[in-house]
Amino acid sequence: MYDLIKEAIVDDDAAIELSKMDKNVVEVVDAISELSLEDTMKLGMKFKRFPLGCDLTEAVVGTCASDLELMELLGNCRLSDMLGLPIHICAYAFADIAEKHGMRGIEVMRKVYDSVDVPLDLDHFGENGPMRLPQNIVGCGGECYNKGPVYTECPRDRIHERLIDKEKAESSDKEEWVKLSSSVAINLTSEQTGEGHAAPYREAEDIANLAKKYQRGLEAIMFIGDGYDDLITGF
Repeated sequence: MYDLIKEAIVDDDAAIELSKMDKNVVEVVDAISELSLEDTMKLGMKFKRFPLGCDLTEAVVGTCASDLELMELLGNCRLSDMLGLPIHICAYAFADIAEKHGMRGIEVMRKVYDSVDVPLDLDHFGENGPMRLPQNIVGCGGECYNKGPVYTECPRDRIHERLIDKEKAESSDKEEWVKLSSSVAINLTSEQTGEGHAAPYREAEDIANLAKKYQRGLEAIMFIGDGYDDLITGF
């Protein structure tokens, strides 16, 4: 494994082979741990050329802002489309914007889908469809990330405060959101000692199965954590 990873740093064919093959997670983490910092960075840059997910390839075009006007959201998405960048779909923001205009969240999703050609990556999506969150969470500036060190739970004890009744009111649209998406993100940090940072694992499993049903890409949100056990657990 180490030799193949070392070769993948400089050889596209080896990188493609590595991305397609069945891998033992522990072997991969151990092998990368043996690389120098310089080679590790080169390996990362190599795989940035592959479609690996939202943080590497897409634009967050203001879609995480629930206070955007609908026309602002659509304009941002069209700009991203003109640049050829995939779009990060923040499901709770879409639902919040829709609510302000007397619409269902899926109606906003359809408008974006019909307006652009680039892939749409769906995030903040749970067992009822778009997660719905109160204003104090939507407007959170990320105290836990900004101050550090890594928290094992939300320092404000509010991460699981969700508006379940609102979620269930539009749960019948759940599968259509996935059909209109190119990929769906799931959060696995609840299994990495981050219970306070994410929805329960069962929701990630539910959405993963739905993505598989419609043959959509699947992205994982994970902590690096201690760089070994936490990382391996996530994978």
